[in-house]
Amino acid sequence: VYMLGMEEDDKFCFDYSADGGITWTEQQCWKSPDDFTAKSWYDDVSTEFQVNTSSLAIRFRCVGTTGDNKDDVLIDKISVQGSN
Repeated sequence: VYMLGMEEDDKFCFDYSADGGITWTEQQCWKSPDDFTAKSWYDDVSTEFQVNTSSLAIRFRCVGTTGDNKDDVLIDKISVQGSN
């Protein structure tokens, strides 16, 4: 994950849906500067969650506090693993 243009108190969040995207659960948010520094690459960022569904959907979103809409997050090599 590479955060670009993220100001103080901006967040990058991971959400999941167990109903194909009708409703969403916020799993984890990473906040600047507490959890990351802008313009730095972070390898092996991970989160774990449990959901029992065959209609899993995931999303990533930025939550900006300044309203300038210049927040970017670059993501590479996503892996989703499941078990029964």
